[in-house]
Amino acid sequence: MDKKIIFWSPLISHVGTINAVLKSALSLCNGSNHKIFVIDVLGEFSNINKDEFKNIIFLKIFNVSKYLPKTGIFSKLFLYLFSILAIPKLTFIIFKHKPDFIFSYLVSIVPLFLGRIFFKKIKIVCSIQGYPKLNNFRLLLWKKLYSRANYIITMTNKTKHLIINVLNYNSSKISTVYNPIISQKIKLLSYEKINESDEVIFKKKVIISVGRLTRQKNYLLLLEAFNKKDIRENYNLLIIGEGEDRDKLEKYIKVNGLTKSVYLKGFCLNPYKFISKSFLYISCSKWEEPGHSILEAGYLNLPIITSDCPNGPKELYIHKKNAFVFVDNSLEDLYLKIKDFEKTNSCKLYQIKLEMKKLTKRFTNIKFNIKVNEIFDKINN
Repeated sequence: MDKKIIFWSPLISHVGTINAVLKSALSLCNGSNHKIFVIDVLGEFSNINKDEFKNIIFLKIFNVSKYLPKTGIFSKLFLYLFSILAIPKLTFIIFKHKPDFIFSYLVSIVPLFLGRIFFKKIKIVCSIQGYPKLNNFRLLLWKKLYSRANYIITMTNKTKHLIINVLNYNSSKISTVYNPIISQKIKLLSYEKINESDEVIFKKKVIISVGRLTRQKNYLLLLEAFNKKDIRENYNLLIIGEGEDRDKLEKYIKVNGLTKSVYLKGFCLNPYKFISKSFLYISCSKWEEPGHSILEAGYLNLPIITSDCPNGPKELYIHKKNAFVFVDNSLEDLYLKIKDFEKTNSCKLYQIKLEMKKLTKRFTNIKFNIKVNEIFDKINN
């Protein structure tokens, strides 16, 4: 039986969770004919192409994200403030549309609170998109609130076990379910031509990395590895993303004379046209869950070098099976893995890329639909 489902995921900055929410909503809308509502809490979905999501109903509450700080403590404070201010409108939306389920990705305290007090018949599924850092206050809050969730979805098994063991959550009400980020659309977008102004980037073989310019992505380590003479002479480096570390990275690039070989492209609506034309993808992240850009690059047939950081990379990527894996935050080992990649023969490299393509099949609409509809059945029974 088709369901009415509300997606709740208040965000300020353009992070991977936005893509995960949209693709999950679209997957359930198209694959199972559920009626989908996405709450646009702060205007985080204002700039998307609504034609692509014409079967999804977007319900706006505020349109303030463009005016708010994207990083730091004030960003978090404003996120929680506007999520709380959204309660009256969200309550009205729930009364009006009478959903069967609420999918909550972030600031789940709001739907969990409303569900406990006013909407006890509505089932709440909490999707935890990252590995939670539980200080004493947060641990107490999560124990109190997440026990009210009808079901919890995690991105990795490590997070699942944390929720079970630390929060004493019922193991029959939690599953690892991967976001449906891999689709044919990525392949189609990869065929788009790049602008003439960007062609200079590809006059050498290109190492590429995609993600926000933040401490998490550890781009300074990537720049330090690229700055080795035998690397910078043979490659250009393209980094796609925006964030608070831009000034720090630009300074390193300028001081080390890398302005003609390192390109900070900024945020790009279609990174796939650059990924598909590149030679190698490198992720130096300090943590990922599970690393969507890595998987998208693997789907586009790029060989991958990744750190063995928690949680996703440590769980999903095996050295010389589906990727080249270096010791987290080790410049020496990253350099060695780049050289290891260069020495790998074409037959072995083909097998590694093939195994990565097999891995990406876990992150498709079909897999997501099957697992989520099984969860719906389990909750209703």
